[in-house]
Amino acid sequence: MNANSRTVRQQRGFTLMQMVITIAIIAIVTTFGVLGIKTARAEFRLQNSARLFATYVEKARADSIRRHAGTGQEASVETFDPGTANYAISMDYGAGTIETRNFELESGLSFDTASKKVTFDWRGRIAEAWVFQIYSDYLQRSLPVDVSGSGDITVGEQHFPDQLIPAVEIVKLLTT
Repeated sequence: MNANSRTVRQQRGFTLMQMVITIAIIAIVTTFGVLGIKTARAEFRLQNSARLFATYVEKARADSIRRHAGTGQEASVETFDPGTANYAISMDYGAGTIETRNFELESGLSFDTASKKVTFDWRGRIAEAWVFQIYSDYLQRSLPVDVSGSGDITVGEQHFPDQLIPAVEIVKLLTT
């Protein structure tokens, strides 16, 4: 009986200090998890808005090509002052006439570039290449949406401005 009572006394459980340390570790891990989730959500909002904007730009370009748009009937994309979140897309939405609709970026995002109107001709080209920057307040960084002079649209760091492409010299070889 004496042996049984000794084993019961040795099984005491956790001390108060062990419980406090365990709760502190759980709190720290949870804090990092919540911050990671907030950053991931902000990154997702930035990527999603940039891709949605690029999709509307591509739709406007395709509309000008499809309709073989003449002068004054071209589809266009317009952004406004830096810090604003709205943009306007003018194109044929299916009614047979050019209509302008306004859209807005997700909360916490805005355009970080000067106001600009990009108009696509009947070949889907624009007069001058332009890079729209979509800025995230939470992440403190921008994501570029590049529209090249030929109408190509890229999102992210993979833009290739036309003015950076060197001129190609064509040399005719003479054969005898």
